[in-house]
Amino acid sequence: MARRQNSFTNLGTDFAARARDITTCLREEGYNTRDIIEVRQLDPTKQIVLNLRIDVPQQERGRITNTLVTAITSKNITGSRETYDVEVNGNVIDIPIVDNKKFRVQVKPIQGGGSGAGSASTAINESMFAVYCAVRYYLVTQDLDFRQPISEEVLRQAYNDYCFVDVPFENLWADTVWHKSHCLAANKLYSQQECKVQDARFYRGSGFDDKEIKDAYKRVNKNLTTLGESTFTAEDKWNPADIWIAKRGFDISPIKNLNTAAEINKFIDEKFTSKELIGVSLKKSEGITEPIETSSAKFSIMNREPPEERRAKVSSYKWVDSNRTGGYDLFFENKGKQSIDVYVYYGSGEFDKFQLRNFGGKKASWQIELKGATAAHGRCGGGNVASIVNEYAPNAMPWDNTNFYNSCNPTNRNATIGITREICELLVEFDAKNIVRGLAQERDLAQYQIIVARKPQEWRYSKLNGLRLLKALRDNPTKADQIIQALYLFASSQLDFSSVFVKVY
Repeated sequence: MARRQNSFTNLGTDFAARARDITTCLREEGYNTRDIIEVRQLDPTKQIVLNLRIDVPQQERGRITNTLVTAITSKNITGSRETYDVEVNGNVIDIPIVDNKKFRVQVKPIQGGGSGAGSASTAINESMFAVYCAVRYYLVTQDLDFRQPISEEVLRQAYNDYCFVDVPFENLWADTVWHKSHCLAANKLYSQQECKVQDARFYRGSGFDDKEIKDAYKRVNKNLTTLGESTFTAEDKWNPADIWIAKRGFDISPIKNLNTAAEINKFIDEKFTSKELIGVSLKKSEGITEPIETSSAKFSIMNREPPEERRAKVSSYKWVDSNRTGGYDLFFENKGKQSIDVYVYYGSGEFDKFQLRNFGGKKASWQIELKGATAAHGRCGGGNVASIVNEYAPNAMPWDNTNFYNSCNPTNRNATIGITREICELLVEFDAKNIVRGLAQERDLAQYQIIVARKPQEWRYSKLNGLRLLKALRDNPTKADQIIQALYLFASSQLDFSSVFVKVY
């Protein structure tokens, strides 16, 4: 229980930061500490400095390898805007680092179904966060020090006495990064007057979080349908709470008699004000390097203001700003590899951006994700992106996801010629960056066509969706800012009928 993964401090500063980058990629794809195996003792003197293995079902090896390649090559190198290169040999991924030294990730077969990844890891992380919160609220007298482990005895007491979660205690764990994130987030919640819940209890996927809250969300959507309003595509767009803090003995039964979105949201807001019910959205705090004395998570209260004020808060977000010509980053080639993603900026800051890419490996799941310095702050699926764009600029971004994905298959000759040409023409139009051995290199349409024609289906699908969004923004300059603002509000769960929650990150 509560295992701590190697922090890689024995690798040296440069290697350690990059090792954390790679393991972060693996965790973001749903693999936890139990899934990631160190093949042998770390040794910075060897050519393979870091050697990791993930065991997966045999039939899934190819798909998972491709998914990990996409994740790793999309990851910004620590302290840089550059991305990682990879060398793939079957199901072995090598990541060159420096001076002929590399990291290795091996995707190995197991018998049977293997790890559940994804949703299982999410349940573990969120349940563990509830336990850490209970520790800070009741079992210690000062802030948690992330440099120190929490004993299993203390964690078990917190779990048994104060938590209602859907993961058995024996299945809970926290690696080094999650331990730090949980400590900082629990400290921050405890310090906030708005979260001083009397005799608090912590819920995740159990109790009212598994029944009354889910039922309330269904009634919200039913009511929005009746009103002719757009419904939520998922519960986390109405309220993205990962855990709920509730007063001991809190009576949630009155919510069962409420049927409109306004009534239900008002109930949640009133119980937030009275400190009886607090929804908490946790964003993992990574890359925090401040000393312990000054390390802190950030805290925001979301959706307490009326919808018009939410929109006003993001009115400064623009498609084209004073510091970024065009408001986007578009790499075609970077260090010999062709990037799958596109970045769209909504402000002048380094992390004021959306990442546009396929999150589904070898399946169609193109989304945009709000990026931050230490955490991702929400996603918007491709269908919703298209709906938002077309609301402001009709027919600017057609969306037929499955058929479009199939048409991107390079073996589909009739469809793929047009797809290849469209990608290449847009790469030229938007002046895609080509960085080869550190030097910028111009490419023309003919050169692009030769390369793009050979790219796999998921790359073509991802890149063209990103390019089509750029085109929709560029071709509709009077609506582009509004589209950007609407995308931000959706991804961050700040829609007109979204309910109050706190975000800690």
